[in-house]
Amino acid sequence: SSAPPAAPSSVPTAGTEAALRSLVAGLASGSPDYAKLSPPFAEVVRRDLPMTRPMFASLGELKSVTFREHGSRGDDAYNLVFANGEVIMSAALDAEGRMTGGNLQPVTGEPTESGEQGRQLAKEYRVRDSHTLTSCSICHR
Repeated sequence: SSAPPAAPSSVPTAGTEAALRSLVAGLASGSPDYAKLSPPFAEVVRRDLPMTRPMFASLGELKSVTFREHGSRGDDAYNLVFANGEVIMSAALDAEGRMTGGNLQPVTGEPTESGEQGRQLAKEYRVRDSHTLTSCSICHR
């Protein structure tokens, strides 16, 4: 089952959805646009690409991106639904509009084929439980 949507009155920060879409496409293809990332976050993305590329490639086509909420570190969280799974990701931007970091969290719920895929990916890539966000931005800001 999908994660619940954000309250209707919530409005994301301009640019965060586009930044996530760009990052996800770049991770899946193996060619992120590092110019759209802050230098410290670009280093993290470059270092982690051998892990993140197969994960995002296996999720398949990105079907939808739905805003959930504003995070406590100035990030915006979204539900990302792919052909083969679903995750919650967030993005924070700097003054130049570059992505400075974010969170990645598996979506848990009723057992489904995509839910099973998400659990397998979470285990394979050592994603923490659904109550603890995995965040590169905690250490890399």
